[in-house]
Amino acid sequence: MSFFISTFKALSSFLLGVLIVFLGFEGVLRVLPSIDMPQADFNNAITRFYANKEFTYSMGWQMFKPIRGRVNNYGFPSEHDYQEGQEAVLVIGDSHVEAIMISQQKRMQDILGAKLPYPVFTMGFSGYSLADYIKIAEYGFEKFKPRALVFLILPTDLPESFVSRGRGLHFIPDIKTGEIKKSPMIKSAGRILLDKATVISATVRYLRFNLKLQHKIKEIWQKDGERGDSEKAKASENKTQVDSDKKIIVQALFKRLALLTQEKNVPVYILLDGNRRLIYKGENKNIEEFADIKQYAALMGFKVIDLQSPFWDYYHATGRRLDFSPFDLHWNHDGHRIAAEEILKNWS
Repeated sequence: MSFFISTFKALSSFLLGVLIVFLGFEGVLRVLPSIDMPQADFNNAITRFYANKEFTYSMGWQMFKPIRGRVNNYGFPSEHDYQEGQEAVLVIGDSHVEAIMISQQKRMQDILGAKLPYPVFTMGFSGYSLADYIKIAEYGFEKFKPRALVFLILPTDLPESFVSRGRGLHFIPDIKTGEIKKSPMIKSAGRILLDKATVISATVRYLRFNLKLQHKIKEIWQKDGERGDSEKAKASENKTQVDSDKKIIVQALFKRLALLTQEKNVPVYILLDGNRRLIYKGENKNIEEFADIKQYAALMGFKVIDLQSPFWDYYHATGRRLDFSPFDLHWNHDGHRIAAEEILKNWS
């Protein structure tokens, strides 16, 4: 009997110690600038953050380069609220346009807003892809009076438009009908529990977002395992599908965009990211995935701005990177500034 009592006491002491350490860690992280983002509103027709929230962003275990900002009345990161029916330039993209990792005054869209005669609205959200951009543009025409549209396109945007990632976030084009439908939300019980814990606990947010523990575990799990082989095969199938269908989809999406904008004489600027990983290795090579986008954008009368040359020239003149790599591949202040300068050079 005494053995069980002593074991129970030891276990209780251990668990109490763990709880005290956890609560101490939790308290410290609530004071320090660990990542604390508002929740995404997946029930909205266009997925974005819940409106009028504050956020904190930082990088790595050190929580360096902390940024505090706000999400506006339309659920996009911006210091400025948007008014329905307002004339504006819409800047559309994924997390590079969302740009929560730099101060909101130094983003491409805010630099443009200081130079152009119209306000510039941020309409970016992490995970958006090419099909999402077209839906965001349509939403922008419903709510505002666009004077111009600027799209930032990355090499992953087209392939991601073909794949339902089960987040209830993305729109996927149907190759037969040309319709764009929202992908279904698929969440396991574990994912639901993790999301709830993320909302409640600063410790969970730190482990998940600052340390990116979830991604690291997934990488280890996939390294040589059966699951990794299965996902590689699936990725290969997806790539084959994209290679065969992407011309049709790009043409269909851009035709849809042209119908939306040309009637009201709204100019469209297609901004293409530079091949930064190769630039840092000394290779000045254009991104192959952009070939179809360039071709069909030109056919539709859109202005294409390729950042490959400006990024190459800047890096080889200064030796300074255009992003936060290796911690984060999103553009830094220099990347945003150069992108804004290139847009202004081509503005009409």
